[in-house]
Order: sequence, then structure tokens, then C-alpha cells
Amino acid sequence: MHHQVIDLFIEELYFQFGLVVDFIVVFAALAVFLFLSVLAHHDDGGLYRG
Repeated sequence: MHHQVIDLFIEELYFQFGLVVDFIVVFAALAVFLFLSVLAHHDDGGLYRG
């Protein structure tokens, strides 16, 4: 019985950790896409100025 309780507790910790990691990955990807869109808008999508 105690072994099952410990296993359940560990699985819950892994699940919560997985949610945190997923949130960080999604947030980082969103930040990158927003940053790239700002850069593309700033230089009108081109490499040359003039």
C-alpha cells in the first residue's frame, strides 16, 4: 500500500514538472516568433537599407 502511495506522489510530481516545462517551451517559442516579427517589420523584410 505504501509503495503505491509513493508511486502516485512521484507520478504527480513528474506530471506537474512536465506542465511547467511545456509552458516554458510554448512561452519561449511565442517570444521568438514575436521577436522575429518585430525584426521583420523594423527593416521592412529586407537586408539592404537605402
